[in-house]
Amino acid sequence: MESNITKEVIFSYLAGSCTALQKSLIDDWVKDEVNRELFFSWLYEWEKKNAQYQVDVEAGLDRHRAWVMSLGESEAVADFKPPVVGRLFPPRIVAAACGLLMTLLAGWLSQDVIRYKTYETDFGEIRKITLSDGSKVVVNANSTLRVPRFGFGNSKREVLLTGEASFDVVHTQNHTRFVVKTNKNMNVEVLGTEFDVYARSSGARVVLNTGKIQLHYSDGHNDQKLTLKPGDLVSMDRKGKMTMSHTAQPQNYSAWKYHRFVFEDESFRQICNRLEETFGTEIIIRDRALADKEISGSFTALDAEELLDLLSLAGDFSYISKDSRIIVSGDTPSVNDLETQKE
Repeated sequence: MESNITKEVIFSYLAGSCTALQKSLIDDWVKDEVNRELFFSWLYEWEKKNAQYQVDVEAGLDRHRAWVMSLGESEAVADFKPPVVGRLFPPRIVAAACGLLMTLLAGWLSQDVIRYKTYETDFGEIRKITLSDGSKVVVNANSTLRVPRFGFGNSKREVLLTGEASFDVVHTQNHTRFVVKTNKNMNVEVLGTEFDVYARSSGARVVLNTGKIQLHYSDGHNDQKLTLKPGDLVSMDRKGKMTMSHTAQPQNYSAWKYHRFVFEDESFRQICNRLEETFGTEIIIRDRALADKEISGSFTALDAEELLDLLSLAGDFSYISKDSRIIVSGDTPSVNDLETQKE
């Protein structure tokens, strides 16, 4: 059924002049995510045309009375009755507009919700996004990307990332900067290039595939800048210590876009940490020697158990899983082992 909710109806709603039936229809209409995006767009347009500012007349008069009394004027001033001051909108309209926002947005609406659209991925989910400027982003599992809801400004294009994402940024005619901000005191600035950004609790990492980027970070005392060229890899550990290296195959660090895991002399513990971040499955390694064992290779897997099956083909370990937890051992583990780990 085609919706009867138009921009004119929403404007009427915001002005407090729509009917009770229209209000009920809008309440149902805005529950749909696509309609909410359209509502925010119209709300932004309406507010630009109908800026609301109400002067606190009583507070102003109180300050004026105090000032006059300080000059020794007649106490009759205290009884002064102000004339009726006109307002931009009648109280009824303002109340209706406030009621709209409270009804539709209470409990989850904030300034950031209006300014940014949030893309979230679940464990095991990979999501492709095309931004308003044509740039393409692939967001890895268990990650969050926030982008301006109403498009980028003229001075810079800025997005906020928690987790991991691969960026293919287009170059604009006016050379607008593209900035990826993270929560790890490390931001990436670029004009047009392909790169991978990783920012999780275990640390942060930036790998440049093509083009040129500038890395902004803090060393704990001062803000620093570092220019990267293709193949450069910059990592930051939990404590904020920065290291830089070079890789001949930077594309391996974004192989996750194709559900492929590429390991280059990584310990089994590091591999399991990646699986936990990607799929949300807790993995317990019983043997220290197994945890420290280094593994290299390329594997395609859609979940943690599928990858462990591939790695275990060498016969070095076995595992059991239960309730989103996996216990790995050099010998054959039992369910009792898993219950012991829970305790």
